[in-house]
Amino acid sequence: MAMTGCLSGGGLALPAHARAGGAILLQSVWTIVIALSGRYEQILNYVVSMDFLFFGLTATTIFVFRRRAARGDMPASSGYRVPGHPVTTALFVVICWWVVGQYDLSLSAE
Repeated sequence: MAMTGCLSGGGLALPAHARAGGAILLQSVWTIVIALSGRYEQILNYVVSMDFLFFGLTATTIFVFRRRAARGDMPASSGYRVPGHPVTTALFVVICWWVVGQYDLSLSAE
């Protein structure tokens, strides 16, 4: 993507691998900071809470796809069918964000 110009000008392209070197460097630095900043339990809780935050965000895209298909902005497809939608999807999103909230509450209690 960096070689085709899809990324903004701030990214450093590594020509041999066609990857954004700036993003790799930033992720490496952030990984070192997290690894040196706490115990295994803290790191695991942080990673799990961030995973669940993005699981919830990803599940909300189903609502966006359904709304766009209903308006005719995109063709209806069987590629994103979900049994029990919208109840199961909303329940999944709520549970994911509840997990993130519990992590935030545990931080404030310490």
